[in-house]
Amino acid sequence: MSTAREIEEAIRSLPASERNKLLHHIPDLFPELSGDAEWERIIADERPRPALTQMLDEIEDEFRRGPEKFSELSGKGRLRKTLGASQVDWLNRLG
Repeated sequence: MSTAREIEEAIRSLPASERNKLLHHIPDLFPELSGDAEWERIIADERPRPALTQMLDEIEDEFRRGPEKFSELSGKGRLRKTLGASQVDWLNRLG
């Protein structure tokens, strides 16, 4: 069995076209990195991110002052399909 380092070296030695193909298959190789599981991992990560926190606070303030500016939130079924249930639930908690 190869080590992670050997796998990394093998990937780096691939032609660009093969690396590109591999890149598109990463979600299949690592299902834990896609979908709601990844969002849950991000949400549970407690590391401080001041710039992100500030940006989200500003968006939340703007949403509270004028939710009509966020018309795409009105089509919740469509939004749920686009973002996923956990993200829509988070957005709904803002309102």
